[in-house]
Amino acid sequence: MAVILQHWREAATLILVCRHGRPKRGPEITLSTPTTTSGDKLKRNFDYKILMVKRSGKSKFMPSTYVFPGGVASDSDFSSEWCDLFQESGVDLSKWPQASSSTVQPSHLLSPMLTRQRDAQFSAVPADVAFRVCAIRETFEESGVLLVRSTASPSLTKAMSKFSQQLPISASLCGKLDEEVLSEWRRAVQKDPGQFLKLCKTQNFLPDIWSLYDWCNWLTPVGRFKKQNRRFDTAFYLSVLDDIPEFVKHDSREIVHTQWSTPLEVFQSFRAGTLWVAPPQLYELARLIQFSDASDIADFASKRSKYHMKRWMSITLSAKDGLVDILPGDYLYPKEVDWEEPIQSQDLNKTLEELKQTSPKNRVEFHGPFDVRLCCDFDHSPEHISPVSESDLVSLDVHPPTAKL
Repeated sequence: MAVILQHWREAATLILVCRHGRPKRGPEITLSTPTTTSGDKLKRNFDYKILMVKRSGKSKFMPSTYVFPGGVASDSDFSSEWCDLFQESGVDLSKWPQASSSTVQPSHLLSPMLTRQRDAQFSAVPADVAFRVCAIRETFEESGVLLVRSTASPSLTKAMSKFSQQLPISASLCGKLDEEVLSEWRRAVQKDPGQFLKLCKTQNFLPDIWSLYDWCNWLTPVGRFKKQNRRFDTAFYLSVLDDIPEFVKHDSREIVHTQWSTPLEVFQSFRAGTLWVAPPQLYELARLIQFSDASDIADFASKRSKYHMKRWMSITLSAKDGLVDILPGDYLYPKEVDWEEPIQSQDLNKTLEELKQTSPKNRVEFHGPFDVRLCCDFDHSPEHISPVSESDLVSLDVHPPTAKL
């Protein structure tokens, strides 16, 4: 198997950003966190929304949770037939920029899912390409949004050119098939991921791998207790669409609801207790709140692509008044991490507030079911952007549940 390891399965997810018109002018608030954006003001209004999907309550992993669309990679995502299909349009996947040679990062700091050796039958397609195909396929399965480019379209050549120059690229939607035919293909791919390759072959499509930007990599943490738990090593990609697609619908199987929201709206709903979002998604949404314009996201994502992805895994520690997930960069994060074995639980004998007195901090605090707070004064630049601070969220009227009047 290409992506099933002893301790986890490899997966890909897509943060799909869609422009929806220019925002109305709103209040600006001075940022208090390190940022790599061009300005120093945080705006309430956004010219884009993000696709969020709600997992079924019957799901064995994160039931009833709002996430970005995505899922486990399939052997078919690594099929050598993709090389043949791309080659027919003059795209040589063997020349795809390899993560280990196209980054300014030392290779040992890169995400292992992009650099590890695979069996020969799964090695023809570069891992970065396979996980992009996976993210596009899973997004199609779960939402009906199909990001492909016609092999006969001039936009294909333009996308390849912009990608080579690390310029922003808007994603391409399937506009060739009517809704009924698209739905039939979607059902086929849901039953057999290998049908996605057949869809692209018969309709003269290529997955729009050029419009996906490397964003981050999260590994499900080891269970705090030595019991079996589902773990996924997930590559997060980001893509920007010029318009919200007309055909978006949940699959009524794994996904029971889809919605387009600004990152701030998701935070507000989470704090109000109307939806649950997993900590990695909350962290990435807090990063995106730094941007009010989709164009700025695309520009930033294209420029940071040379850093590719680093693997992150949180480590949970116990404070007197709650739990805290420690992330890389935090002064409490260990220098060496065993990705496979549970970390022995540590009771720190301090309150969450007392643990804040030392820096740098990069963590998620759990004060209650919907009272999850980000605490970060660790500067991610130039590799990435820091999430907004808790004080910034409060300034935007996003209060912790316990702080509401």
